[in-house]
Amino acid sequence: MPCMKSWIVLKYGGTSVSTLPRWRHIANRIRELQSEHRVWVVISALAGHTNKLEAALAEAVSGGAPDLESLERDCRRLAAEAGLNDASWDKALEVLAETRKLLDGARLTGEASPRLRARVLSAGERISTHLGAALLAAWDLPARWTDATQLLESERAEGETDANAYLEARVPVRSQPERAEASVNGASLVLTQGFIARNTEGETCLL
Repeated sequence: MPCMKSWIVLKYGGTSVSTLPRWRHIANRIRELQSEHRVWVVISALAGHTNKLEAALAEAVSGGAPDLESLERDCRRLAAEAGLNDASWDKALEVLAETRKLLDGARLTGEASPRLRARVLSAGERISTHLGAALLAAWDLPARWTDATQLLESERAEGETDANAYLEARVPVRSQPERAEASVNGASLVLTQGFIARNTEGETCLL
């Protein structure tokens, strides 16, 4: 039988997901709501991480060595405080590795298209949600990690530049409960990203 509880959506910005006490607050809030609701949690990148990705991309394009070490340290500190081993948040580490490859490409070519910028800058939300899912699982709150790009699709206006289409995308508001349900497969707790969507070609874009 599918769960008939109504959904409630929680949205947390970067500051609210950057420390272990704040994640414990999120976990407690989820527990408060679960008796009466299914809970859909939307979170941002950890505080400052989008800026760090911007800086790393600029450094790569200029031919320098892009630095993601401080970003990784933030994640490792949070994981260590929660007692997580690398295997429990390996998906976040995979996103970090993929992002380093994208930055290497930008360094070799000396340029970053709006398409590439969107892919690099979306890494913050992907990392934070994979890490967040590991934290919640460690506290007996297994969440269904859901890719926001499978839910939100942007529409490109006639004459719109690539910069706007990839970096300031517009997603029409639609009610699509069937699509949402299909993406979470009956889960009662979902964790997904803010800030990102996909375009009609299936490529990542930023809201």
